[in-house]
This record gives sequence, structure tokens and C-alpha cells, in this order.
Amino acid sequence: MSPKKGAPSLKVEVELFYIFREKAKGTLHSGPAMVEIPDGTSLAALSALLGLDQKIPKIVLLNGKACSDETVLKEGQSVAIFPPLDGG
Repeated sequence: MSPKKGAPSLKVEVELFYIFREKAKGTLHSGPAMVEIPDGTSLAALSALLGLDQKIPKIVLLNGKACSDETVLKEGQSVAIFPPLDGG
């Protein structure tokens, strides 16, 4: 997944967990990876760009903190995506 040639882009670190990692393709299947995305990409748009099932609820952390799906990503940030956790 790369932005259109000549379009501004940035790189963020993405790590997927559990079911999202199992279904991931390429380098995201084995752990954290740097992903190049178009400038102005939100967390919601990143999820779609990665091809994650939009029907599965997600917990998304940006630099270790919860934030809105509409948060726009910046160069070098770290994104972790989990399914909801169960247990007690």
C-alpha cells in the first residue's frame, strides 16, 4: 500500500494483534511494520487501507493512548490495533 506517485505521504508504525494479525498480509503478519500512507490519513482511513474487516470492533491506540477514529496521523506515530478483549 503506497500513496499515488508524487502525492505527499508519511510513514507510521503499525502493529496488529490477534485476529487482525492472523488475517494480515505481508509484513504486518509478523509484527510491527512501517507503513507508507497518504498525508492526511485518519485512523479510520488507515483501518480501511489495511483491509481490516470493518464489522469487527477495534481498539486503536495511537502512541499508546486511545483516541478518536477521526484523528489524523502524523509522520513517525505508532498505531496498535486490537479486537475487544475478554476475560476477568
